[in-house]
Amino acid sequence: MTRPPAEPSHKHPIDVRTLNVVQLRKLAERGSRRAKAELEGRMRAAASAVLPEPLEPPVPRPAAATAPPAPARADPPAAGAQAVPSEALLQQLELIAGQNERGVGLDGPPRLVGMALIGWAVLIMLGALLALGHGGGVYYVVCAVGLAAVGGLLLRCSRWALLLHGALALLALGWAWRGAGGGLVVGVVQAAPVLLPGLWMAARQVREVLE
Repeated sequence: MTRPPAEPSHKHPIDVRTLNVVQLRKLAERGSRRAKAELEGRMRAAASAVLPEPLEPPVPRPAAATAPPAPARADPPAAGAQAVPSEALLQQLELIAGQNERGVGLDGPPRLVGMALIGWAVLIMLGALLALGHGGGVYYVVCAVGLAAVGGLLLRCSRWALLLHGALALLALGWAWRGAGGGLVVGVVQAAPVLLPGLWMAARQVREVLE
């Protein structure tokens, strides 16, 4: 009798990539390393497919440059609206000009008299300086200084000019009367440089403006 042909001693290796998970698990339990590695690889692939990918933080977008709001355009005022302020302004300017003119007109007479008295005092002072060279003239120096002070007060429109000129006239008249030995006419003539300019005190336009 003939013996059947002997089976080959080596077996063809099994391709683990063609097996399913159950077959791979059985082979892994029997100790197959390739089946175990293939099973682990499939497990990791499945786990990575199930886990969601980490989300990247949103990148902030630059804010869009907003254009500045257009300035509101004011409508031009009507012609009638311009006419009213201009007329009011003209009236106000006319009022101010009138007040200035009245002020100049009121202050004019005292200032004119004050400048005239100062000029007259300068002339008297020049004569007094000439008289001082001959041993006299103190009387006229005092009169010149007093008249200049009265003129300065009149330039300021001060009422003190009335009192000062009155006191100066009495002083000049008394000094001249005493120097003339009691002669009234001689005293009045000598005090004339002070008495005559004092006539401004009788002028109403000058007296009433003083403050």
